Amino acid sequence: MNTQGSAILVLGAALASVACSGTYQVGSDPSWGGVPSVAGSGAGSVGPITDSGSSSGGSASDGGSTAQAGAPAVSGSDPPAPVRCGFAPATNAAGATATTEVLFGRIQAFLEGTTDQPIPTNLPAKATPEVAAALAMSMLDDHLAQKTEAPGLVRFLTAWLGLPLEAGVETVAAHTWAVKLLDPKATLSTLLAEPTGEPHRIGILTDPQVLSARSGIPQRGQWIQTKLFCQPVPPPPANVPAIDPATTAGVTRREKLETAVSPAVCSSCHALLDPTGESLEHFDAMGNYRAKDAGEVVNSASSISQPMQLSFDSIEDLAPVLATSCPVAQCFAQAVMTDAFTINKLTPTDADVNRAANAFADSAFSIRELVKAVVTTPSFMR
Repeated sequence: MNTQGSAILVLGAALASVACSGTYQVGSDPSWGGVPSVAGSGAGSVGPITDSGSSSGGSASDGGSTAQAGAPAVSGSDPPAPVRCGFAPATNAAGATATTEVLFGRIQAFLEGTTDQPIPTNLPAKATPEVAAALAMSMLDDHLAQKTEAPGLVRFLTAWLGLPLEAGVETVAAHTWAVKLLDPKATLSTLLAEPTGEPHRIGILTDPQVLSARSGIPQRGQWIQTKLFCQPVPPPPANVPAIDPATTAGVTRREKLETAVSPAVCSSCHALLDPTGESLEHFDAMGNYRAKDAGEVVNSASSISQPMQLSFDSIEDLAPVLATSCPVAQCFAQAVMTDAFTINKLTPTDADVNRAANAFADSAFSIRELVKAVVTTPSFMR
């Protein structure tokens, strides 16, 4: 990791309009004294499911039945677990629940990408959040035990990453990272900042296929703005000439771009787009790492002011900060929830998204807790 200048994160209280719809309110990201202990994190196998949500192999009792959505269960007089982000509103009105058969089909469509598998004969009579959470964890644990991928996670990652869907082009990155997300300990850091074993590559943003799918600084920055920050980016003005891709000795690609977008008609949008894209500038258009460009040392340092104040030297210190960021947690929760709801022809509400985002952030950004929060959302269970 580049330690020359570690990332500095300053999240102000009540940042507004971070998510795509502009209707969510983001709470503060306080100095957090520790990671709460989350019951039912999905570790271990999930056995036969009962009406109470218990199983022979693990607990799913935190699947959404607590008073504060997303908060880990506490017992006795223990103080409540710390709230990391505090997205509001966090709750929505309860309603009549679907049958367990319908709920099973929805979870199957979300995680398996199909509803063709037979419905288990031992489903509980009553659909509860605990039952929904246990069903979802059982599906993920089955794939983990069989060392297979969950097709629904592959579908989500393919769409989220904007990977090509042409015949004969395999979405290798989506398959690779979908398997990583099956680990009960997988978090947003697993996806965005986990070392890959290859020098200079951490997380999915440095995957060669992901990088080559958007080869330039603005294109990479636009993906981060829209997919990690949920901030829409205006389209470019009409008749903007393309930048000459030819290299010039002594002039890096970044320097050429900075000159090309210096006019006012371009600079306002590129000031938003380019900084996060510059964090990946050590990777060329094909996703290959390079130390120099046009004979000059690559400069991947930059800074942003929205939706947080953040300075970084490269993706190696930017990605770990993004992986524990409240705005990114909310945006990612929205993306996962939208996928799960869309495949089932449902529509999530603002409260649905914030409820899931709170559960996600308060569980130290656990992927399994996010899945539980999605399938136990009142709107998903109606």
